[in-house]
Amino acid sequence: MLSGKMLPDKLVTAIDNAARGSYQSALLRGDETWSGSSLKGKARTYGAAYASSRYGLLRRVNRSLAVRWPGWHVETALVATDRTRRQLVVVGPGGGRYAW
Repeated sequence: MLSGKMLPDKLVTAIDNAARGSYQSALLRGDETWSGSSLKGKARTYGAAYASSRYGLLRRVNRSLAVRWPGWHVETALVATDRTRRQLVVVGPGGGRYAW
């Protein structure tokens, strides 16, 4: 179950700073989907590059958190809201899970 607690501001900033470019920033804002299903037109033909970008973002965030916030990491998980979709989840020490 995801916690409704607020994440520390410095942790949020560390995650936000890992984004490179508008696509990765849009992923963190929730404007793009983690599955890539929101890609349209020409972007869809470059789907593999966008998938690589998504996984690169996760790797960078996790490396950053490992240094500054030991015990914390991010992952994507299926989350049921108004519709089930893959979303970024921040996992804290002891396994607490926070919706991004």
